[in-house]
Amino acid sequence: IILKKAPFNIFSKIIIIFSLPFIYTYSIVARSYCLVALSIILIASNYKDRHIHPIKYLLSILLLLNSHVIMYGMVGILLLLFYLEEIFKYKNKSKKRIAFIIASMLACIIVIVFVCYPIFLGYFNVSLLKEYTPSKAFFILMRSVSYEIFNTSDKYYILLFIYFILFLIYLFFKNYKNLLILFISVVYQAIIYHTIYYSNQQRLHSLIFIFIFIFWINKYEKKIKKFDFVFSIVGFIILITTTYNGSYIIDYDLKYNYSSSKQTAIFIDNNIKKGSTFITNGCYKVHSIIPYLSKNDYKFYSLHRKEYFTYEVWDHRHDSLDINYIEKFLKNSKNDIYFICAGKCNFNSISNFEFIFESEKSKEYFEIYKINRYENKNQLFY
Repeated sequence: IILKKAPFNIFSKIIIIFSLPFIYTYSIVARSYCLVALSIILIASNYKDRHIHPIKYLLSILLLLNSHVIMYGMVGILLLLFYLEEIFKYKNKSKKRIAFIIASMLACIIVIVFVCYPIFLGYFNVSLLKEYTPSKAFFILMRSVSYEIFNTSDKYYILLFIYFILFLIYLFFKNYKNLLILFISVVYQAIIYHTIYYSNQQRLHSLIFIFIFIFWINKYEKKIKKFDFVFSIVGFIILITTTYNGSYIIDYDLKYNYSSSKQTAIFIDNNIKKGSTFITNGCYKVHSIIPYLSKNDYKFYSLHRKEYFTYEVWDHRHDSLDINYIEKFLKNSKNDIYFICAGKCNFNSISNFEFIFESEKSKEYFEIYKINRYENKNQLFY
């Protein structure tokens, strides 16, 4: 889409599509962030003809809505500006056009409600507002942005902040709509990271796509082109720097395993009796072991959720570890029982926990303990 439709020269397009977010962050460490990239590029490609082909434009925005909560600021301002233009800029409207405006607006509101309600109001016990540890200060966020771009937080965040402010001033004279889009999209993310959500590389790289979007739609404007080149050059330098400094991530992931789930699954297949049950304190990591098992003859039980699982459900039942519940579980099960610990648990002090396996250290590593039953059924854990 970029090669075909982006209003940049071929050199700029090559820098973009071979930058770190494209070649690694959003293609390998994908999750929902790859939809952020796709959605923003689709919105940009449909932006020029948004009032000629509004359905494609609105669907692109709604796709962005369904990607990640950090993009809601951009979604909101794009929808608001679109409908303000429809209502106030194009005054001679047919009845068909008026009906479309009303119907599409209602449809967007319905989609927004269905997407936002579970996230912000805790439907099904899932709520963003209680789940994560936020960044504690705005300048800590700025340092983390600087670290992801320059691989250092030492004062470079000040240069990024100055660049952002100067670019906002430039947009103020060039196009107030583009100013609003950039300002609200970026500041909304800063507020999210500062108050209810933590920042990381994948989320912060979405800022790069926001800037690409602004440069893209700036090309459609005829006002003040004097400084376009300067801001573009600085922007591309930042993008090249991000890619260069982020290459160590690719190198690390090529040399080392991110997870030792495959190694753990091989140990289970070769050493543990089929039909055994595994209790765990961290199914959000342990569930990655399951696809590597040669046969699905094992059961996995979440100590937090008090239920069996084959995949992860993100909710609030990850907070407490009631080790004494295992005693009740042992009495009701005839199978061999093991405990898989996501990380380091140090259960050696528990007399009937027999340590049998530790995987290689990685970002996801595991310990396995065999839980031996007491001869005295009334004896409890210590």
